[in-house]
Amino acid sequence: MLFHWHQIPLALRLQLLRLLSQAPS
Repeated sequence: MLFHWHQIPLALRLQLLRLLSQAPS
């Protein structure tokens, strides 16, 4: 990744977590 997890803006992190939670397992 270009950025480390802690460098990602909180809003973007929340969007990523939402996408992961919606992803079919």
